[in-house]
Amino acid sequence: MRNTSVPTAAIPVVVNLSPNGYMYSRSELKVYFRKFKAGNFDLEDESRSGYSIEVDCNQLKQITDQDRNVSTRTIALELDFRQKTSNNALKRINLTFELNCWVPHELTIGDKSKRKAACLVLLRDQRKENILDRTVT
Repeated sequence: MRNTSVPTAAIPVVVNLSPNGYMYSRSELKVYFRKFKAGNFDLEDESRSGYSIEVDCNQLKQITDQDRNVSTRTIALELDFRQKTSNNALKRINLTFELNCWVPHELTIGDKSKRKAACLVLLRDQRKENILDRTVT
């Protein structure tokens, strides 16, 4: 087998067995061909060593609810996984770190109404007194 080619016999087998018509890359097909050639016809991913990447989002939410100022490094040390994993998990549960505090990424109904009220006040004042004309840039 040359490094630049994937044997075409393995392609239809993997594509027909793939879920939802998933398109495999050349490197993935090479891996499967080596597995098939060795007699292993299992398409499931094999377990690997290293840090676990599965995060309990409920536990993460509980930690950030208890202490809004907790850092991702502290979370990672407490739950025993990498800092990047905790960053990704916090993004998945829609939390963002702003002004030294974990806050929901999406605005609440109250926040939206406050912003709307502030914008309406600015528009009213602009129509009344042309306050934006006095702004120096």
